[in-house]
Amino acid sequence: MIKGKITTTISLLLVVALLLVAACAAPKQPQGETSKGEIIIGILDDFAGPLASICDIMTIGRLDAIRYLNEEKGGIDEHPLQGLVIDHKMDATLIISGWDRIKAANAPIDISTSAAAAAVIQSACEKDHLPVLSGGGLPDLVFPKQPSYFFSTVPWFYGIFDSVADMIDKDWTSKGETRPVKVGFDCISFGNYAKIYSKCGKLAAEKHGFEYIVTYTSMAPADVTTQVLQAKNFDCDYVYLMTPETGVIPWLKELDRQNFHPTIFGSTGLAANEVWQATGNLAVGTTAYQYSPQWQETNYPLVELAHELTAKWHPDVTWRVGHYMRGFAEVMVIAEALKRAIDDSGFDQLNGETMKIAMETINDYDPGIGTTYTWTPNDHQGVNGIRWYQWTSEGKLEPVSDWYEFDPLPDEMKTTAWWLSE
Repeated sequence: MIKGKITTTISLLLVVALLLVAACAAPKQPQGETSKGEIIIGILDDFAGPLASICDIMTIGRLDAIRYLNEEKGGIDEHPLQGLVIDHKMDATLIISGWDRIKAANAPIDISTSAAAAAVIQSACEKDHLPVLSGGGLPDLVFPKQPSYFFSTVPWFYGIFDSVADMIDKDWTSKGETRPVKVGFDCISFGNYAKIYSKCGKLAAEKHGFEYIVTYTSMAPADVTTQVLQAKNFDCDYVYLMTPETGVIPWLKELDRQNFHPTIFGSTGLAANEVWQATGNLAVGTTAYQYSPQWQETNYPLVELAHELTAKWHPDVTWRVGHYMRGFAEVMVIAEALKRAIDDSGFDQLNGETMKIAMETINDYDPGIGTTYTWTPNDHQGVNGIRWYQWTSEGKLEPVSDWYEFDPLPDEMKTTAWWLSE
């Protein structure tokens, strides 16, 4: 496991602590009545490693959603929610102990954005029949051939690469260029993801007629000089960065140091606020995808609600990065599944198995963010749409595309073995 250096600031820890107090508080019962029983939502994530900045802000959104459901909606069927937040720091020992705590609390679900990179969580959810909501997943997990408790909240990787290629095609055509475009795909060098991502890049490049090169960067690299030199020597017109912000930041700085300025696209790591704070103007004009709308897009109902709640609960906060809305939306979808599980089986039978069954009935469900969640017994992909945003000189992300909705993968492409084959 990767042990990233601690990046969470004292002030953010205090904010999360205050939110935990609020989120864990049950709605007040009238005198003489008692609570019908709380529902624990596990949040086992990386708050001090390479995914810290994304998991931090997503969890603030998750806890605000829990607070909203408790204070404004009276819980789920009058059952208050409690968020059990545990930092595993991408350390296997902490993951196991954290998982055991969540299991002991009888949580019917755990949220672990980092579970896509934590094999121990992938195994534990299947062994213990406890659903995990993750920000990724391998094909065999996302498209299970037998009952699975691993649920994704992101589109399948190939669709993202295909949309990158489409964005590049459109930009290249707008420039009036006629020669083949040269694209660099920088993939995370972590487990099977390196090979899967590189194959996604290869297929997208060949489909769109690109000349391309594949480089590999760790989740928290000490140096990216070699990777940038590879892209520079290939004379890339575009580079797509798959790393989290801990890899994106050194890439942007090294590109500038080498005076090499291709057009940059990136994953959600490029959209992290830490990228703007660390690189400033180097981020301007770079483009990242998101699974949920940005703070300024109040035409989406959930964003409008988040503004109202923030004005009431956190009046000193004037802006949130998009990952906040992603975390808020996750809890709202979980709340819908919890309601269905209780309606179907009763609160006394609420557990990982009944929660899994309820989650697999979520179909084209939009919590108010402009795209939908769908899970079935054989498809745990979740969100099937992304939108592309570009950093402006004001340090904000503005949309530069409509929502991309991806075509289903052919059945033979829904296994890890296919993606790892030559």
